[in-house]
Amino acid sequence: MPYQVLHPLESGPNVSVYLVADRRRSGVSKVLTLLPVDLSQESQRLEFEALFTWRKSLDHPLLVPVYDFAFRGRRVGFVSELVEGDPVSKILRTGDSWKQRRFLALQLAELLAYLHRRGFLCGLMKPTQLFVLPEGRLKANFLVPEGKYNGGPGRDAWIRYCAPEFLTHGSVSHQTDLYSLGMVLYYLFTGQEPYVERDLNALKRKQLVALPIRPRKLNPDVPSDIEQLIQDLIQKDPRVRPSSAEYVAAVLKKSCDSGLNRLPRFRSVLVGRDVELANFRRLSRRHLANPAPCFIAISGVSGIGKTRLMESFETILKIDRTTTYSVSHHPGSGALEAFTQLFNRIVDESETSISRIDWQEKADPTGFAQKFLQLLTQVSNGRPVILCVDDLQWMDEGALAIYRKIFESVELPVMVIGINRTQSNLSRLAVTQARLAA
Repeated sequence: MPYQVLHPLESGPNVSVYLVADRRRSGVSKVLTLLPVDLSQESQRLEFEALFTWRKSLDHPLLVPVYDFAFRGRRVGFVSELVEGDPVSKILRTGDSWKQRRFLALQLAELLAYLHRRGFLCGLMKPTQLFVLPEGRLKANFLVPEGKYNGGPGRDAWIRYCAPEFLTHGSVSHQTDLYSLGMVLYYLFTGQEPYVERDLNALKRKQLVALPIRPRKLNPDVPSDIEQLIQDLIQKDPRVRPSSAEYVAAVLKKSCDSGLNRLPRFRSVLVGRDVELANFRRLSRRHLANPAPCFIAISGVSGIGKTRLMESFETILKIDRTTTYSVSHHPGSGALEAFTQLFNRIVDESETSISRIDWQEKADPTGFAQKFLQLLTQVSNGRPVILCVDDLQWMDEGALAIYRKIFESVELPVMVIGINRTQSNLSRLAVTQARLAA
C-alpha cells in the first residue's frame, strides 16, 4: 500500500488502528485498520475481494468511505477516511438534549435502511464505531459485515451488542442488525451499557435469555415512545422485532419535534441526468397507462451514479403515488434472503391475509415466487407495481425463479428496474436478460 504509518491510534489483540499518510496525495491523513480474518482458502479470498469492491461502492454521507485494502498474513488492512469528529460517548457526557439524541438515532436508522437496501449486513454494531461531526451529523465506521470472516464476536465489548442468534449460531440477517441497533439506541438514550457483567460466560447468558433493565428505570427522562421502540428492537425472538430499519426510522421521525424535522438531510442534488430522468418518466407513465410486464436495465461501471439515478426514479414514483418496492442482491447471500426480508416487511406494513414466510417456504423457490406474486397482487389493489432491484450481477437461481414468475403474470403487470455493475459480471447480465426474455 502507498501509505506511510505515522503513529498508532488504537492497539489490541483483535484490532489495530493507525494514522497513515497517503503518499499519492501529498500526505493526506487517513486511517489504517487491521482486522483478524480467516481466509484459509483461495475461494474465500476471492469472495472477500468481491465484498470489499462492493463495500467500496457504498456511498452515503453518514458512512465512512473506504479506499484500499491488502492482506497481511492472517489480517486484512483497510484504509478509510479520517473522521474529524467526537465519539458518541463524549456527546453523551456533555449532556446534550433529547432532541440531539433522537436526531442521531434517526440518522443511524436511516443509514441502516440504506445499507439494507444495498444488501449490506453489519452483523452487529457498537457505539465506538459512531462519531459525531461538529455540525451534528453522524458518521459510522462499518467496514465489513462483522463475524463473516473473523469468526464472530469474541470479546465482551461485542457480545453486549450482538443478537442472541448471532451469538449462538453465527446467523446474520436484517433482524440481527435491528437487534444491535436497539442495543446501541439503549446506550445512546441511557448513557449506560445494556449489561454490566464483566465475566464473559455470565455476559453470554444474559445476552441469550435476559432483557436489560428498562431504559426509563435507569433514566426517567427517556421518552416513553423511545423506550418502547428499544424494547421492541431487543426482543430475543427475531420474529417479533420490527420488520425493517425503514420502519424504525419512521417511528423516530414521528418522535422528533417539528424543529428536528427542519434539520438538513445532508443529501446532494443529482445533476446532469436530465435525459435519463426524462426517458424514465416517459417509460413509467407508459407503463402506468398501458400496464404490461417490462424490464429496464441501468448498466455501467462502478461509481458513475447508477444507484443515485435509481433513487431519483424512486422519488418520482413516490410523488406519482405508484406502488414501489426495493430489493438488493449481494454476494454471499441467496436471493431468497433479500426477497424474504422484503416479503415480511410488506406483510407487516400492509393489511393482508397472507402470512409471513417461514423457513420451509424459503426452501421452495417456485412456491415462494408464487406466494410473493400473490402478495403483490393483493396489496396493489389492481394498480401496476414497480420493483427496483440493485446489484443484479449478484442474482442467483432463486432470484431468477421469482423474476420468471413475475414476468409470466397477466393479473399483475410489474415493471422491474434493475441496476447491474458491468465490470463485475457482464456475462451474468447477458444470461439474466436472455432467461428473463424467455
